[in-house]
Amino acid sequence: MVSRDLVHRFLKALDQEQGKAPGTIQNYRRAYGYFWTYLQSQGIKAEKARITRHHIQSWVVHMRTRGNSPSTIRGRISALSAMFHWMVREGLLRGNPVSAITRPPAQTWKPRGAVTPAQMDRIWAVAASGKRRGDPQARVALLLMWQAGARLNEVRMAEWEFIDLTKRAWDIRYGKGGQTRWVPLPVQVMRHLLILWENRGRPGSGPVLVTRQGTRTSNRALYRKIKRICRKAGMPHVSPHWFRHTFATRLGEIVVGDSPAALEKMRRILGHRSITTTQIYLHVEEQDRTLVDLAFGREDFEKDDILTPS
Repeated sequence: MVSRDLVHRFLKALDQEQGKAPGTIQNYRRAYGYFWTYLQSQGIKAEKARITRHHIQSWVVHMRTRGNSPSTIRGRISALSAMFHWMVREGLLRGNPVSAITRPPAQTWKPRGAVTPAQMDRIWAVAASGKRRGDPQARVALLLMWQAGARLNEVRMAEWEFIDLTKRAWDIRYGKGGQTRWVPLPVQVMRHLLILWENRGRPGSGPVLVTRQGTRTSNRALYRKIKRICRKAGMPHVSPHWFRHTFATRLGEIVVGDSPAALEKMRRILGHRSITTTQIYLHVEEQDRTLVDLAFGREDFEKDDILTPS
């Protein structure tokens, strides 16, 4: 039995405990809505029925019949699996009924969305405007994504004790899938981190991005802050992940034709599990590369500074 209250508890856990992005949580919520609607069309009440793999498999067949893409079906199955896995962990179920479901093969992913230098100038101008010359936390967040390639949640979870201000390096402890990695920090990133650090009284620990009450900012709040800046800059379509993609594309341009060792270094910097994902950025079309060709000043983003063996 899966009540709406259980779904609400699970989504709350995703936000508060696992720090999932607002977009991910919204996609999960939609997936559950589609599943509930399907069950109702079959005369099944999710709040009372025992959900089995047969219910889920029939839903998969239904989605295929409706023409849903393999990636859409995979995403919805993953959303269900995550919730049932949580229920097993909480002692509410004995087993995950999704574990026996065969999922459609993954499609080749192509990165989308890069910020041009002109667009970044406009975004940066908004972030630096307003009272007290803008929001220093927003500027740091933008730079950590744009010039260090961090994901939104990695930025949110950044802590002062894991940033080496002397070596210009950041130990990311809360990467995707629980991975950790060290990334180099370009000059401009360090400059604004130091400003924020000084303004805070040179803390030795604690979150880098905080609320007015001094607690760690939430994923939702950070996402909305970045989106608000992009919207004010006249680019409502730009999402926070575009900045990481811009970094990866620019880094991929530097690595093209380079050694396997350099490619492996790029994989570690981006926090990819598979080198195949990293190689996608080596095959971005030329017209896409021109969008970010001047995204970084060479003095702040030299190949030797990023890719030399540690």
